[in-house]
Amino acid sequence: MYKGSYLTKEIKVFFNRMGEYDEPFFMLLKYECDSAIIKKIIDNSFEDHAPQWSVFDLDSNLVFLAAECSATNIHLTASTIGSFLASEPEPPIVHTAIVKHNCLTEPVNTFKCCFELLSELSENYENESVFDVKEVSEFTLNEPRVSGGILTRCKSVLHSWFR
Repeated sequence: MYKGSYLTKEIKVFFNRMGEYDEPFFMLLKYECDSAIIKKIIDNSFEDHAPQWSVFDLDSNLVFLAAECSATNIHLTASTIGSFLASEPEPPIVHTAIVKHNCLTEPVNTFKCCFELLSELSENYENESVFDVKEVSEFTLNEPRVSGGILTRCKSVLHSWFR
């Protein structure tokens, strides 16, 4: 699912500007609905729980976001997205992959891990809106790992919004 073209100039600049100790959550939203709904979701879901976030349109149905917030707040944000989707007259299908970046990993690798998780969700939950949260160290990378990462406390729980 990852394409080199997704690593746009804007995203490269964003990655280059990340500080040495920045550890944002990377999020991919893949959706089957009007992009106006996704814009509303982003505008309404992030301001309370993740005040520092950046958004990049990657495709006509794919958005990349990076948010500096706590693990608790990323779960609250994902839950807010689910509530918003559930309030729609015809709830759209949205797959949301969230990966916690760590400062020992190159941002582009965390970005790719996000796509790996999104592919997994899209394949296994084709007709359901779901999200999953993992930390980058849960993926097989040839990079150093942070032990006892931030998500150990709320270990990668898969959520379906409409069960």
